[in-house]
Amino acid sequence: MTIHTGSSETTREAFVFNFHRYFKITSKKITRQDKNFLEWFIGFSEGDGHFGLVKFPTAKNPNNQRPKFIINQNEPQVLFKIKKKLGFGTVICIEVKKKPQKYYRYTVSKLKDIQLLIELFNGNLILKKTRQRFYNWVTCFKTLLNQQKSVTHKFQLTETPLKTLLLDSIMFDSAWLAGFTDAEGGFYASLSMNMRYKLGLRLRVKYYLRQKHELDVLKDIDKQVYTRALNRIPANQQEKEHKNRAKMGENGRVKIVSKKENIYSLEIHYFKHLEELIRYFDTYPLLTQKKIMYIRWKRIIIGRNVFKQSALISEKSLTCYKNLVASIGKVHY
Repeated sequence: MTIHTGSSETTREAFVFNFHRYFKITSKKITRQDKNFLEWFIGFSEGDGHFGLVKFPTAKNPNNQRPKFIINQNEPQVLFKIKKKLGFGTVICIEVKKKPQKYYRYTVSKLKDIQLLIELFNGNLILKKTRQRFYNWVTCFKTLLNQQKSVTHKFQLTETPLKTLLLDSIMFDSAWLAGFTDAEGGFYASLSMNMRYKLGLRLRVKYYLRQKHELDVLKDIDKQVYTRALNRIPANQQEKEHKNRAKMGENGRVKIVSKKENIYSLEIHYFKHLEELIRYFDTYPLLTQKKIMYIRWKRIIIGRNVFKQSALISEKSLTCYKNLVASIGKVHY
């Protein structure tokens, strides 16, 4: 088994998810629905998953560690869905001491199940930091199996060049971004007073992704949304779009949240670009409660002109419009 992780050499190539070994080991018949879920799960895991190493001392090896995979969530439904789809793992409720709150944890700790996750994640991870953690995790797994002498087949940890992945095939042809958004993204809208507009209110809508490090990935996602939207515009209007984008600059879309901690936020505001995201999320649905926020956000974008016309002639319609926006953001008076 070749573990795809890093040296300093960088190559650049299109990326395709490969679940052949995973399906072969699980003896499952490959369906598009199964592949969509696994792509979503990888994106979700790269956002909220944890490749943990816990202490597992023995008499001969007091510094031993054992691999464990963990996802913490406030909502249990998505964790039970993951458990059911994968067919392994446990979900428990954890109550925070001295606080009236709790959260839920999905855990995989059995070595036979860890091996299945290795087959699933290997070669399919996008983020550089995740791939490095995964490599350390697999190294721990291999060491533990060798100590226990229960290896059914040897794992070959062949170090291969770290690949800078193009997201062309991921952005619109897989569910990875849906899973990553369920973990790290969000949908927002706001209304603020501005008498230059008919209603005296200005609507702002955005999609955002926040991530520590991984600036290149955020820029690639932004680029793919822009390229997709540009291709729908007549050729004689594309130059104008290029100029508008150049004026805005990269800093207008990818912002530094914390320079010290290397935290960045991709924010997409332009309606034509948001409509591309709607096409994507309608094809690859969200699986957490964020889907409720998305449905409201989509309704605001798609129906914005109808809402405005109705609000001009009816106080009740205006109130409904404000309430819808407030349900996913803020209304400033």
